[in-house]
Amino acid sequence: MANFKLLQSFDQHKLRFSLILTKISSKKLNVNQAFLWTVLRSGAVFFAALLAATPAFPQAIQATNVSVQAAQPVISLVSESPNGASATTPVNGEVSLAKAPVNFHRFASARVGEKKNAEQLTLRFAASTMLTGIKSSKDFQVEQGSSCKVQAYYSAGASCALLVSFTPQGPGWRLGKLTITNTASEQPLSIGLGGNGFAPVVSFTPALISTVLGTFVSGAGLLNGAQNLTVDGGDIVYIADTGNNTIRELDSSGTLVKPLLSPIATPASLAVDNFGIIYTANTHGSTYYFSIYYPWGTQTAYGYAYTSSTCTASAPCSFAAVGMNFPANINIDANSNLFMEEGTSGALEMPVGAISGGSGTLNLWHLSDQFAYSSGSPGTFAVDAGDNLYTFYTFSAPTTCYIIQEPLFNAEHSPTAIRVAGGTRCGFAGDGGQARNAEIGSAVGQIAFDIAGDLYFSDTANQRVRRIDTVTGIINTIAGNGTAGYTGDGLGGPSAPLPE
Repeated sequence: MANFKLLQSFDQHKLRFSLILTKISSKKLNVNQAFLWTVLRSGAVFFAALLAATPAFPQAIQATNVSVQAAQPVISLVSESPNGASATTPVNGEVSLAKAPVNFHRFASARVGEKKNAEQLTLRFAASTMLTGIKSSKDFQVEQGSSCKVQAYYSAGASCALLVSFTPQGPGWRLGKLTITNTASEQPLSIGLGGNGFAPVVSFTPALISTVLGTFVSGAGLLNGAQNLTVDGGDIVYIADTGNNTIRELDSSGTLVKPLLSPIATPASLAVDNFGIIYTANTHGSTYYFSIYYPWGTQTAYGYAYTSSTCTASAPCSFAAVGMNFPANINIDANSNLFMEEGTSGALEMPVGAISGGSGTLNLWHLSDQFAYSSGSPGTFAVDAGDNLYTFYTFSAPTTCYIIQEPLFNAEHSPTAIRVAGGTRCGFAGDGGQARNAEIGSAVGQIAFDIAGDLYFSDTANQRVRRIDTVTGIINTIAGNGTAGYTGDGLGGPSAPLPE
């Protein structure tokens, strides 16, 4: 068993956002001086992570890419539109599903907790087989009246229908899947499911912190040198378990599991898009810089060494032609644009929507020089829902420590950034006041955002997690009292020590 710290509270006066803060104990998990912060939000998972450095894994560098392909599926989802997803048109503020992969279905939007009418998904069989299992994730339910039946045989060319309803468990983009097993294939069919949930959300001030149990599935192993984590719309946490050369999954029940495929390259940081596709920046010195893991069992790793070039938004470059160097923290926006901190130009943008179906050309362009350069490990770099980019700067410490924001348009065309937290002095001060007047530490971990747009960051040097209100700009500590330790159950989050 692993121990997790749970922090939960709700401010009934502010209807914006609710979340749970979970702390994974390094005393119970072998994380090599790293600890993970996971904030589970109402209906979608949010995180702030404070993770220590991990030993490098040097390898020879080459200009190439390699793929592992899944077996041709015996069963497939009959495409409902040219791009493979249902024809439901998103409204303003919803995520983009342009160039959706095959075997993905988008549901009509619904209020949180409201069960929508079932929608029909048609399956087609490429070979004779018997269905042995149909399993859905928590926001989606297979309804009675479906003609696809477990223990029923289907001949090649036959089809059947599944009636699936959508009941969003929280606001925002909800992601799930159907897993269908059969006798003709060892590889189950995974059908991606997605839809938007709508509901008021609340802001909060943390209250109590307590320990709850987490579990490991058999053979999953312990974390080793984990550097980075992210979440998807189905409340699944993905952890770059760098020391074990793998990606871990932590579901909403607290169970730590392994993904379907072992990575081709060692992941250092990662992001998940609207379809459940995982993108990773690999450890510095690895043969492969960048990898993509598809839910249906395919993965591709790219290893194009950097060559000097000028790549702009108006004149992008092929990734194969220019490569990259020192890839670090990685983020993805609602339009399937990937943003990455790296060591040659500070940051780059790489649209990945064209390859969501498993094919297409990767192009990239460098962003204007308002970003810290990567030194090979995940850095402090993030993108919010409005495509504003964030990074952390420190120089002449303890003189200057701050977080800056730059709109994407500026980053692509005219570098102009604003300071959102910290200033001309490194330290710890300013809680309850404007973040731009506050002091922050000389080391900052991951930055992340809740569904209301509030910014969270792990103030590593100060052994705290802090939050900046998107409306008022006020900064507060939500967890940690500035000391290292694993005590404080029953105390308010800011009164409890945090593990190293």
